[in-house]
Amino acid sequence: MEVKKTHIEFGGVSEEKTYPLFNITADFVNISGFGFHSTPECYNPAIHCRGNYCNISNNRIFTYKGIYLKNIQHCTIANNKIDVTAGYPSLRLESSDYNIIINNIINDYFGLILDSSHGNMIINNTGKGRIQLDRSNDNNISGNSLDIYLEYSNTYNTIIGNSFDYMSLRGSHYNNIIENNISKDGIRVDLGSIWNNIIGNNFLDDSEGLILCESNDNYVINNTFENSGISIIGYSKEHFNRYTIEGNTINERPIYYYKNTGGIKIPEDAGEVILANCTDMTVENINASFGSIGIELAYTDDSKISNNNVSNNKRYGIYLAYSDDNNITNNDILNNTYGLNLDGGHDNKIAGNNVNSNDYGIHLWYSSDNLIYNNYFNNTNNVVDQNINIWNISKTGGVNIVGGQYLGGNYWSDYMGKDTDGDGLGDTLLPYTSAANIRYGGDYLPLVKPTVLSVFDTGAPANPYPSIFGTYNGTITPNQTITVSNLYTYPCPGTGGHTESIKIYKNSKLIANGTWNGYVGDWHNLTLHNATGAPYVTLLEGHEYNYVIKTGSYPQVHHTDNLEVPSGAGTITCDKFIDANGRVYYDWIPAIRLWA
Repeated sequence: MEVKKTHIEFGGVSEEKTYPLFNITADFVNISGFGFHSTPECYNPAIHCRGNYCNISNNRIFTYKGIYLKNIQHCTIANNKIDVTAGYPSLRLESSDYNIIINNIINDYFGLILDSSHGNMIINNTGKGRIQLDRSNDNNISGNSLDIYLEYSNTYNTIIGNSFDYMSLRGSHYNNIIENNISKDGIRVDLGSIWNNIIGNNFLDDSEGLILCESNDNYVINNTFENSGISIIGYSKEHFNRYTIEGNTINERPIYYYKNTGGIKIPEDAGEVILANCTDMTVENINASFGSIGIELAYTDDSKISNNNVSNNKRYGIYLAYSDDNNITNNDILNNTYGLNLDGGHDNKIAGNNVNSNDYGIHLWYSSDNLIYNNYFNNTNNVVDQNINIWNISKTGGVNIVGGQYLGGNYWSDYMGKDTDGDGLGDTLLPYTSAANIRYGGDYLPLVKPTVLSVFDTGAPANPYPSIFGTYNGTITPNQTITVSNLYTYPCPGTGGHTESIKIYKNSKLIANGTWNGYVGDWHNLTLHNATGAPYVTLLEGHEYNYVIKTGSYPQVHHTDNLEVPSGAGTITCDKFIDANGRVYYDWIPAIRLWA
């Protein structure tokens, strides 16, 4: 058989050595200070150790595979830098117990694997790799910055004080302790992992948080989450209601977990809410934002979810799993991956919600007979529904979510039909199905936004004189919500009548202003800017606004203290006008047009 060769650097001296490099079968062997670099033809580990009480330290290993220890005890692997070239483990322990693995730099994805290995100490290792435990018990893992994976690793593994990107427990049981670690990408507890202790860990910003998937009876205590949170996933009641989750916070607000109870109102300081096997619960007036899931209900019925803000969550705004007969109303559900997600839920009422700027607005899986109406859907993908649900009520008098005069279905940003009779309900391209994403039926009465006035125009007065420039104070009260960008001033014939500046106040707070640019361009108009600097301001229906308008030259004037604006746009009044000579009048209103 052909013997493969590799190159070894030892103490700065190069020499050729036939492969294998080190195949250790004796006890008390010391391998220290070597540099290993193998050619691609070398497929075996750089060091294969089957001896006890060995020391492998201060080596630089760049080979096809790294260090392999099998059936050994009481070895020390320290201060090595290990880079492997083919996706094999940098360091693998198989049926090896009571070893110390400390201060190594491990840069392969598979990193460090413990298979049926117990009682090992894994301390202060760094790099880009991961720590994976398979069928391995009683190991102490602390101070590392490697990803950690426990697969079918049972009984008394201790993982304390590490900084890692990601950690996974798969089928791992019996008092594993995961405590005081820092996680950048989160921890996943999966495939029937039970009786683990997840205590005092810090989940950093951009982490997926803690995912509890198809597991139970784990203890989640005193963890802190920054823009992440806790997600529970499963298909049976026991996957949701058999945890102890206490003392955890998200963005310095409490995470509330209730199980097997009813008749409780959730405290309004909640940052995240999880209800498992509950009934008659009330969740209202909370801000469950910047987490993983804002509000989660599992096997929870007859509850009220109302007037909450659930925004900017990585997974779901509101998530229902196997939950029926709940009322989900008047919530702001914004900028989540999924706004509303129902999985196996029936007979829920979903109404009056603002579901806006999510990747998916509402997602229904194995969920039927839910009543969904009078919601505002404006999302990348508004709806996915594969079952039979109810998307509108019959035409009913009442102000709907977009200000129309009738209740019916929902507002859909991608509805391309028209309201032909002016009742605010779509009459063409029915039913709305969002490109067949509603598989059965659809919305037969989609809401259409009513026409909104974009102008507040006093018009030119029949008798504009006397006129002089000065400062006007008064109020504007629109009869419909208007968004305006410009102010036009009616000039007296042959003059340069114009507005030099305008300020608009709401409850003594400046909300918009504009300044004249001089006799350039369209100098009879000036642009308004709102408090954020945007070139527009929205004036709400029925709200009173105070204005201060300073004019130049000779603008036209309505000589009255109260004027109903033509076309029913609203009312403008004069509180006081001070002219350029200091004289005061109480019945001068500037002739202006506010327009988009």
